[in-house]
Amino acid sequence: MSPVVQSPPGVGELRYAADLTLADVDALEAFLTSRTDEARRAHGFGNGVHCTVVSFQHALFLLCRELRDVFECDDGSRGALRAKFRLWNQLCGIAACWAETDGYDRARWRRADYYDAAKETEVLEHRRKRLRWSASRPCHWRVPFRGTADEPRTWTVSGGARDEDTGHCAP
Repeated sequence: MSPVVQSPPGVGELRYAADLTLADVDALEAFLTSRTDEARRAHGFGNGVHCTVVSFQHALFLLCRELRDVFECDDGSRGALRAKFRLWNQLCGIAACWAETDGYDRARWRRADYYDAAKETEVLEHRRKRLRWSASRPCHWRVPFRGTADEPRTWTVSGGARDEDTGHCAP
């Protein structure tokens, strides 16, 4: 089995694509290659499993090479950060089924949540604004249930009621 390179001690959990390093890419690729080498060697050349593993390893190699190219050409632009985010998250999606395997670095080999801290702030502020806007709007959607025998002019929705004429939430 080939050696598995782990993240250096003291490196924290990966949250942002901006924190991603080439060492992360190298380590995750080495881990996946070592795991798939076992399956490739266990099955004879030309066997369906062998072919599947070789194809997977080739796709892994191409994905990692593309990610390394982004690092090599990184000019600090938002586009480079977006490319790192997209490619890293694809690689982590592939690796996710090995998350409970010995040697898997769950703190680093995880999907990036955001491009960077600034993008996280922007996204969270957008969500807050959207929630404030939604809370200020009357409820206009209708539910096909026509109230109860006691309150025939209301629609019952998740414990709340709506006026049948206006469709607005009852105070």
